[in-house]
Amino acid sequence: MKNKFNYDVVIVGGGISGAYLSHKLKSQGIKTVILEKSNTLGGRLSTKPVGSNLADYGCQYLNPKTIELKNLIETLEKKSLLYTIEIETGKQVYISPYGMNKIPQYLALGTPVIINELVKSIVPYKENSLTVITESLSLNTRCIVLTMPIAQVSTLLENSNIIINSLPKSYYEEFFTVTFLSEKSKHDKIIDRSKDLPWICNNTLKGLQNKENIFTVNFSDKISKELVRLSKEERVKKIKGSLYSNGFESINKISSHFWKYAYTSSQKNIDYIYDRKSNIGVCGDSFSVGQVDGAIKSSELIYKEIISLL
Repeated sequence: MKNKFNYDVVIVGGGISGAYLSHKLKSQGIKTVILEKSNTLGGRLSTKPVGSNLADYGCQYLNPKTIELKNLIETLEKKSLLYTIEIETGKQVYISPYGMNKIPQYLALGTPVIINELVKSIVPYKENSLTVITESLSLNTRCIVLTMPIAQVSTLLENSNIIINSLPKSYYEEFFTVTFLSEKSKHDKIIDRSKDLPWICNNTLKGLQNKENIFTVNFSDKISKELVRLSKEERVKKIKGSLYSNGFESINKISSHFWKYAYTSSQKNIDYIYDRKSNIGVCGDSFSVGQVDGAIKSSELIYKEIISLL
């Protein structure tokens, strides 16, 4: 027998978009829950331990382009969750000294979060309400907001026999990201690049509260495609070889992650979707200019739709 809960809003996805929306809804006393398929909040604002240190392995910093994100950053600065650094010559950005995942975790405070729950389908319930079906739960709600990458949104809607027209198109980069400790390296800048490693970030120089040099690197498209085809043992060997050949020595604590939906780029989409017929909203970094700006702007606009509804 599936458990029954009742909420005003069910948010599917616990990344920055879902967490920000939950923060706004909580401020108005709207009963909300977040469903997250992984074992933690954050989405692409991801941080992991590397020994006794930390590494951001998704979004590395905030570089606001919209008023919505600028307003959020002002709030987060007051909470000491963000401060500015010059990440490259002439480029000022905002970083979190405790890891980027602390931002969605802070925003979701006070909102129930159910992790390790993949949403399977959405079905009409009664009196203009909906039921969200997972492996172990059925949640009845007045409206649902989907915050995942648009390809996942499209699949869920198709599985649910729900049609929402004009979903935006977004192209996501995909590649392997690796975090590790390196006691010696030729890379002495916060951000560096090479042919094989188009993104090299020293998390410690960036400002995370580490005692050792902890790196995050993204592998090129060519190498990432090779890594996908390898066994786990062969993959570790290939990663180590590439790191050594790119100037890293005394490498320890290696951990890899394949980003199927890493980030959007060069995007100009509609700002959000809210279908009043089904009471389903869609927001996230598939909207507006993409990345964190798109996630926050689309969530802010969905929030206003929900307030007018409820």
